[in-house]
Amino acid sequence: MTQTSVVNASLAAVASELLLYGIYLALSFFYTLLIFQRQRASTGASKGPRIMSPVFIGMSGLWLAVTGHCIVGVVRLFLAVRPIEANANLFYSDFSHITELIKYGFFTASVCIGDGLLIHRVWAVWGFNPHIIILPILTLMGITAFGVGLIYQLSQFTSKDDLFTGPFYMWGTGLCVFTHRVVEPLGGSSLVKIMRAFLDSAGLFAAWGLFHLISYQLRSNIQFVAIDGLPAIVGLTNTLILIRLRLDFTAHATQSRGAAARDLELGQSASEAEAESLKVLLISPSA
Repeated sequence: MTQTSVVNASLAAVASELLLYGIYLALSFFYTLLIFQRQRASTGASKGPRIMSPVFIGMSGLWLAVTGHCIVGVVRLFLAVRPIEANANLFYSDFSHITELIKYGFFTASVCIGDGLLIHRVWAVWGFNPHIIILPILTLMGITAFGVGLIYQLSQFTSKDDLFTGPFYMWGTGLCVFTHRVVEPLGGSSLVKIMRAFLDSAGLFAAWGLFHLISYQLRSNIQFVAIDGLPAIVGLTNTLILIRLRLDFTAHATQSRGAAARDLELGQSASEAEAESLKVLLISPSA
């Protein structure tokens, strides 16, 4: 099979990331609008939304990380085609370039923050049971370690190295595996039965992580498309979950269910009865 050139794969990665980022940005604005509308309806126009909630802070940090990753990708595109660069292929093949390291830094931050938000939501849905999130936390620690390790290894990259062999292969494979594994506890069938929104959003994350894993193991440069699009996919995952929860709440929640949904979204404790009502709502929105 003919190998896709690094330049072509990088250009495709920028285009796909911009498309995914545009969708993510539109959904983020839509969700923010839902928050303001709900806040005005419940407390009046004089009060703003509670921006100090863990979820809101986490989503803001995730947005900054995804945006930073996208900006660096565009900057690298201009650096690759500027006249001073002798060869765009050499530029995109230099993984030790400072812009590439910064981009992978934003990538690691995006995935870690996004997974942290998913873990927080699982913890809340399961009645704040710490045993439920032991495995997800361990996988989050794993992806953090492999992300930092890959950044360091890339900083040592030379023209004689190959991204698909040696220590780069070890760190890259570890990143692929942990990115895919961290989704499995969150997007499995048990959680789909509790939160129907996870079927679409976490399933998208899992599918994209699998795409990255397969393309990297095949040593295809298409893996650059997968890894550059992953931060935006993480953002879409979390935003779709929140939008789904908010729309279901608006359409079906009673006053008691509404209190539980707000507590879940703000990261606050909900009573056992409210939590049970919320589970019924999420399992069967028509209830």
